Amino acid sequence: MYDYISNRLYPDNMPVARSYALRLLIHYLGDIHQPFHTMARYNDQYPEGDKGANLFPVPYHYEADELHAVWDKGVYTLRGNIARPFT
Repeated sequence: MYDYISNRLYPDNMPVARSYALRLLIHYLGDIHQPFHTMARYNDQYPEGDKGANLFPVPYHYEADELHAVWDKGVYTLRGNIARPFT
């Protein structure tokens, strides 16, 4: 994956390639431990479940409007808005 990112997606920008690869690694490791993928919250507000936090609204945060999307979108797609130590 890193080879593809550094040689095809960002061949002339190693700091961005490293940052993107790190974000994907964090995302994938997080998915392994992500309870949103294995459960749903059931209560009076969500009698049929919140579909892995996809129905759980959050204030506008990193272009996401529900909790699951904060993780899926914010971690690796907003490379221009999140400070990077590799620059």
